[in-house]
Amino acid sequence: WPYSSGDVIVQDYNSILTLSHLLKVSDGMVVFENDLLNKTATQLLNINSPGFKDMNSIIARDLSSVFLPAFVGDTKPRPFRFHDLVVHIFNHCGYKFSTIRRIPQAPQASKKYNTYNWKYLLKHLQQMQISNAYMEEKINWHVSLRRGGPSINTSLATALFVRGGDAKNAARLEHFSHRPMFASWAFEPTVKAYSMEQFDGNHRTAAVWSNSKSIIEPLDRLVASAWSKFSTDAYTHHYVKHGVTKQHFQRVFGNLEQAIGDYQKIGASK
Repeated sequence: WPYSSGDVIVQDYNSILTLSHLLKVSDGMVVFENDLLNKTATQLLNINSPGFKDMNSIIARDLSSVFLPAFVGDTKPRPFRFHDLVVHIFNHCGYKFSTIRRIPQAPQASKKYNTYNWKYLLKHLQQMQISNAYMEEKINWHVSLRRGGPSINTSLATALFVRGGDAKNAARLEHFSHRPMFASWAFEPTVKAYSMEQFDGNHRTAAVWSNSKSIIEPLDRLVASAWSKFSTDAYTHHYVKHGVTKQHFQRVFGNLEQAIGDYQKIGASK
């Protein structure tokens, strides 16, 4: 996801054209925002001037935290197949955006001093999820499942992954099992997987892959920025000469506005 401000003046156009196409041809997408990746690198990993290599490293760890082998089931554990995971997250063809949140994230040198227990990690990760915080330091503790309301980042589906010592018992905890976290019509919206193997040098790691309303704000901001240019016919000639007509742009805006509207309609369970 592009920086909110960048050197490429037409990055908004490029982004909406790409997203609209991906909505047609993909089962789903995992969204990573450059602005948030940059903050993670500087504020959590103490990287003064992060480059794309540093940001790609964060993305790789996020993806690995949910894609590496894990097990589901209590009495009869079985491998959690990638196909089953994708079907679970993208269970409705109208909702194709997803995000990954992971804790803890810390510089390599400090990982051996981390002593977080599972209850701490899962409580904070759940609050990150419902308050739409990408980093633990940005959690809004005023958002409450008990109080409910539109401030909750309602999900269609989540997959929780716990990795490290005693992870099987951690998967039994109640976190990510509360119905107010999920759309009222979502069927079996959460699944929990575990691996006893440590991840990324941490004794315990928790990550959640979710399809939720968190996409609304960045997508709405991107579409609005692109429309402000398009409405004044700015830079469209660069695309017209390559066969991308104004009518095509209008269809792209329509597709993305439809996606925003669909996510806005998600209502939480009582």
